[in-house]
Amino acid sequence: MAKESVIIFADSIHHGISESLSIKGETIGIYSFEQAHAHLQELEADLILIDCGLNHVQGLSLLKKAKRSHPDVPVLFLAAGGSEELAVKACRAGARDYLPKPVDISELRSIITSLLKLKRSSREKRSPFRKPSSDRVNLSFAVSTNLPSDILKAISYIEENFSEKINLADCARAASLSSY
Repeated sequence: MAKESVIIFADSIHHGISESLSIKGETIGIYSFEQAHAHLQELEADLILIDCGLNHVQGLSLLKKAKRSHPDVPVLFLAAGGSEELAVKACRAGARDYLPKPVDISELRSIITSLLKLKRSSREKRSPFRKPSSDRVNLSFAVSTNLPSDILKAISYIEENFSEKINLADCARAASLSSY
């Protein structure tokens, strides 16, 4: 599958937002729920939009699969006849945003554009893990605080890896501390 900026998985690809949504400079792929399972494996996109219509159960199932296989790709979840309970379920399953249908296309376009910018800017800031040396502490910060140097190393590690998933063990290792 060629790289598409936005992939839409829709309960019905013959009507709705999938036909009216276009964003300048972005490629949009539109697939049915039936096609979704094959395309999730080879997915290369910056954003996924799930338009489940009234098929909430299958939409939530697809959302969970998408987040399991691509946790770094933001997902927008659209549903007709939804409720607050459905919105909570979608967000807990990993949706970046929940929008009830009918949806304002210009608002949706704006949300997608913002998420694409955010996704791309965080990708540009990512860098491979570098273990900070004991000498490498931001001195302007160190001079203005009374924090121990190990804590400053941990803060530096967090600042350097802010756009990545950070866990306690890696942060503790970078600061030469125990994670317990």
